[in-house]
Amino acid sequence: MKIQLLKAKYARVFDINSVGKIEGMQAELKLKNDYKPVFKKACQVPFSIKPRIEQKLENLEKNGILIKVKQSKWATPIVAIPKASNKIRLCGDYKVTVNPNLVKHITTQICH
Repeated sequence: MKIQLLKAKYARVFDINSVGKIEGMQAELKLKNDYKPVFKKACQVPFSIKPRIEQKLENLEKNGILIKVKQSKWATPIVAIPKASNKIRLCGDYKVTVNPNLVKHITTQICH
């Protein structure tokens, strides 16, 4: 029952037709003091899915998830994951750009 209440309270987040954007909160990534921006070129994508990738990027920009810039010191490759519904999921490959430059946040784990 608690799950249903959460889904009702945050219906926009759980809506499969929505981007699932949470407003009113901002994430903070702490970079190492000696970080260096990393710019990786885009990966080649199959010509057959390029229009779907462009459509997805336009949709993310329209919904305020991405902001188009003319140039940047940072760039990470994206990977297009095909879904069963013939749509695609875009994933950033941050392990080669941002992740190595982040301050490690160590948390304790409680094992059962």
